[in-house]
Amino acid sequence: MTKQRGLGFISLVLTICMLLPGVALAKPSDVVFTGNGITAYIGDGNRLYLSGSNQASTEEAVSHIIYADESAVYYQSADENLEGAYKLTRLMLDGSGATVLASGIQGRAQTLGDGTFYYMNAAQSGQLMRVTLDGQVTALATSSYPDGELGVCADGLCYAVEIDGQLNTMVYDAEQNQFSAANFAYNDEYDLFDGFETMRQADGFKIRLTGTSDWITMDSDVVACTQMNGLLYYMKDTGNGMQIQEYDPDAKQKRVICTLSPDFLPQLVGADGLLYVITGDKKVNYISVADGSVTLMPSMDSILVNNPIIQLADGKLLVYEAPEQEGDTANYCGYLLTSGAVPAETSVDPNAEATVLPEETLLPEETLSPEETPLPEETSEPEETPLPEETSEPEEPEATPAPSDDEEEGYVGLSRGDTGSRVERLQQRLKDLGYPVGYVDGVYGEQTAEAVKLFQKAIGYDQTGAAGPQMQGRLFASSAPKYKADTTTTYTELKKGDTGDKVKNLQRRLKELGYFTGNIGGNYLELTTAAVKRFQKQLGWDQTGVATAALQKKLFSSSAPKYKGDTSSSYIELKKGDTGAEVKKLQTRLKELGYFDGDIGGNYLTKTTKAVKLFQKQLGWNQTGVATVGLQKKLFSSSAPKYQPDNEGGYVKLQPGDTGDRVKKLQTRLKELGYFDGDIGGNYLTKTTKAVKLFQKAIGVKANGIASVSLQQKLFSSDAPHYAG
Repeated sequence: MTKQRGLGFISLVLTICMLLPGVALAKPSDVVFTGNGITAYIGDGNRLYLSGSNQASTEEAVSHIIYADESAVYYQSADENLEGAYKLTRLMLDGSGATVLASGIQGRAQTLGDGTFYYMNAAQSGQLMRVTLDGQVTALATSSYPDGELGVCADGLCYAVEIDGQLNTMVYDAEQNQFSAANFAYNDEYDLFDGFETMRQADGFKIRLTGTSDWITMDSDVVACTQMNGLLYYMKDTGNGMQIQEYDPDAKQKRVICTLSPDFLPQLVGADGLLYVITGDKKVNYISVADGSVTLMPSMDSILVNNPIIQLADGKLLVYEAPEQEGDTANYCGYLLTSGAVPAETSVDPNAEATVLPEETLLPEETLSPEETPLPEETSEPEETPLPEETSEPEEPEATPAPSDDEEEGYVGLSRGDTGSRVERLQQRLKDLGYPVGYVDGVYGEQTAEAVKLFQKAIGYDQTGAAGPQMQGRLFASSAPKYKADTTTTYTELKKGDTGDKVKNLQRRLKELGYFTGNIGGNYLELTTAAVKRFQKQLGWDQTGVATAALQKKLFSSSAPKYKGDTSSSYIELKKGDTGAEVKKLQTRLKELGYFDGDIGGNYLTKTTKAVKLFQKQLGWNQTGVATVGLQKKLFSSSAPKYQPDNEGGYVKLQPGDTGDRVKKLQTRLKELGYFDGDIGGNYLTKTTKAVKLFQKAIGVKANGIASVSLQQKLFSSDAPHYAG
């Protein structure tokens, strides 16, 4: 129960949110730097402030604080000479001035704290650059994959880039001057702390201690985390609420601090024995880690912020407005003083409520790397007795008509990555013959390739997974063999921690039946365990998560039931890259409510992510694009709100660098009124920016070149002024 205490000791300081062009605050960590005895943060006007001073240290707007020590602060701001790029500046703390060390920076520069800074070259995508304190710039390795994100991990510099829809992370090897593959994903769910690093993924919340190589899965459904006094604190979405937990990496010990209601945003910051959290209706609470008490602070209703991000610095809880979409501008909006927030006077014996974990395990069940925590052998499994062999053969499927000669000349070779009606016909024919092809969606993906391999094996061809013209001729022939599972196969038990082709086959079959949502990678981890449990539940068996021989025999039989959904509404977290029946269900519901306008194909890609963000925005939640358990409960409830555009006309802010139909529409209207003389190509570049500035001057507003929602409403109105020269 939330405690209500006197609020007179806490002052609310309001600063008007400023919309500053070209300042993109990519992550909350970019706005505050604390270390080396220095605290610097982005404050009023998005300028740089130092601890203890109410005066801004810069006149220009700051986008990222990179580093600070006793002599200088290093920050980024917009590069006025290259659209969309940044420059790195060193501000001396002795008052001797500021020096630009580098310009033309793509994204965020990084440092390892050794007086050297690294960044990606905006003028040559994929080019890693290094700059020293004397301004000497050196070109280093070049990645063949441009437009990635440079970061810092426990192994040094890393580079994250999306390849074929999958996030890939590479670590920079300074000795070899090259990038090599990493064993983790550097993204918004990755955090580097003092002594350890964490990442939040669909298959669990993982931690890796400094100096070790193995990632350890310690929990699931974690939505936020922070470090305080060497301990890890994290927020877990239990489905019924947000649980706050404490974990000691050295003692391998954890305890529950408290459980909050489900409406809390996935944000967590801490200092001085207190954790700060925020509700969807902008109420801030602080939690004492000593006794778990929860105390209400003032509402942020008077601060002009729709989607708040909170950070701590200089005795203040800083409030920023998160960007509406990736790459947009975020802004400093105000702060709450934390001077009256104090921990509980009573303390708790850390061993009293703590769960002490053995050396080789973190949590009782789904925890450490599977090699270290073998599951107990099953003593008896009466339910999973071998099934009798089927005696009757299913009816021979009718042949799917092959394309006629007047439709096309023969067959065209198909392989992974191909799409369209030819692929759809191929998939349908394979499905008619019983091959486990998955969805008939016209997309030649991994499952289609695996089904083709099975057919190739049946007709004695090399198993390449590519459907050549000759193979298709055999496939569409009336004599094409139907799929027959290998009844002579001797199944071996598979469980968490196993790897290899047998696990791949298991995942593939589970995915075909709708139980598995992850990637078919051959690693038996949390998602595979959960899928096996769903299948066991569908059969009415004990849900052990272990794929016994008897279970696999049932799974690979023609009578294996398809997944019908969990009647107990036990959702699992879904995110970009997931596929399957659960994603289809999510897309269908988003479409019903008006958030999703794509095809319901069961692939969680850009449009699904965008739809989830729109739903989160409608709820006033942080827009992560991840469909958490709590979000899905809200989405499928009867009270789920339908999509309502946040302004008349459905406009969204447009700015330099944007592309698409909205930009075309903007250019067309500007041209009609005489402000724009360029080509209507849908690219928001110099001429479009200039035209917007001219229109802004005509209506008497600040000419920043950004087409805000209110500006577009004026532009498309009947009384919009024509260009007067």
